[in-house]
Amino acid sequence: MANIGRIKQIIGAVVDVDFSHPDSKLPEILNALEISRADGTKLGT
Repeated sequence: MANIGRIKQIIGAVVDVDFSHPDSKLPEILNALEISRADGTKLGT
């Protein structure tokens, strides 16, 4: 199951993501983020 978070802010190369959803947990350090765009494509960082 995907761990779902919400982007709070982006400042340069720093992405602040909130994982406070009840079914989410803080991911392990150095794990990649994958962002789904509105058109269904994915943006990997």
